[in-house]
Amino acid sequence: MFHALTTVLREEGPRALYKGWLPLVIGIVSSIVGLNFAVYKSLKDWLVKSNPFGLVQDSELSVTTRLACGVAPETVGQTVAYPL
Repeated sequence: MFHALTTVLREEGPRALYKGWLPLVIGIVSSIVGLNFAVYKSLKDWLVKSNPFGLVQDSELSVTTRLACGVAPETVGQTVAYPL
C-alpha cells in the first residue's frame, strides 16, 4: 500500500487521492441517508401491523427482526447507489 501511495503521489500528485470522493458522497447521500430511513420505517411498520409468521409480540419486534429490518434498507440502498 505504501508503494501504491507513493507512486500515485509521485506520478499524479495529491489531488489524485481524491478522484473518487464526489461519486462516493453522492452514493452515500442517495442510498444511506434518505432511502435507508424510508425502507426501514416502512418495513418495521408493515411487520408490526401485519405480524407475518408471528414475529411481533406485545407490539415489539425481536432483536433479530430489527436487525433484519436494518439489513434490508442497506441492501436496497447499495443496489440503487451501485450504478453511481
